[in-house]
Amino acid sequence: MQICTLEDAMKKEFKVIRSFNNNVVYCIDKGLEKECILVGSGVGFNAKENKPLKNEDKVEKVFYLADENNKYRFAGMSKEIDKDIVGVTEEIILMAVKKLNKDIDERIHITLLDHIAFTIDRYKNGIDISNPFLAEIKSLYREEYMISLEALQKINDRFNITLPVDEVGFIAMHLHAAVNKQDISRTAQSTTIINEVINLIEEKTEDKIDKESIDYVRLITHIRFALDRVEKKIPITNILLSDIKEKFSQSYNLAVEISKEIEKVYKIVLPDDEIGYLAIHIEQIFRNAHKSY
Repeated sequence: MQICTLEDAMKKEFKVIRSFNNNVVYCIDKGLEKECILVGSGVGFNAKENKPLKNEDKVEKVFYLADENNKYRFAGMSKEIDKDIVGVTEEIILMAVKKLNKDIDERIHITLLDHIAFTIDRYKNGIDISNPFLAEIKSLYREEYMISLEALQKINDRFNITLPVDEVGFIAMHLHAAVNKQDISRTAQSTTIINEVINLIEEKTEDKIDKESIDYVRLITHIRFALDRVEKKIPITNILLSDIKEKFSQSYNLAVEISKEIEKVYKIVLPDDEIGYLAIHIEQIFRNAHKSY
């Protein structure tokens, strides 16, 4: 995704395709003959379709969708979905780009828009919105989570609704996927696996893990990067593996059981070295909690 700054935008001429709200406009860059999304406070004020844009000085960011399929999908969705939902989605994307200070995958303009529109529709139809992975998302994607808290407030204020805090987790996953240039389904799968690992540990030990503890954060962070290493085929060596098997036998056996479940359900094989590190984290959690299992 190509991003244009205020300085660049001031030198360009734009023709309005569609105005979503006072802060978001869909335009043609007349020089490049490309569609683009302009975002900035007041940029869409009094913007008229098929007329030149008059508020170039209000532009904070110009997003160009490079992929033809993404351009086609955004053009279609932005016609069908309530323009105010399109507008608030783009304002959230701009907020994320500014706060994260990173380039993000252009698919976010489609995936986040689709998600927010679907969520608002579910809410208005009285369908419960719950997120069983909220604790894991809050710890794993802290920066994205904090931005998503602001995004939720913006949505609720704009539409006079009360989406629950569970929605923060879903928005955070979309932002994390966009920052890491990965499909949202992969982020969702990793989060699901981590949640299931935590549930399995709690089930086998018959005790609850403190979701606010540093050991919990270290555990789920390890699982997240372990899954990433396995996907990318990045090997690691665990020189302590023999000692772990001997000294932390219960934690190691539990880690083996967890790895077998991951392999069975998701066809993801954790190497023995990774299992050893997982065992260390399991041992640490229950040692610090003064628990015996």
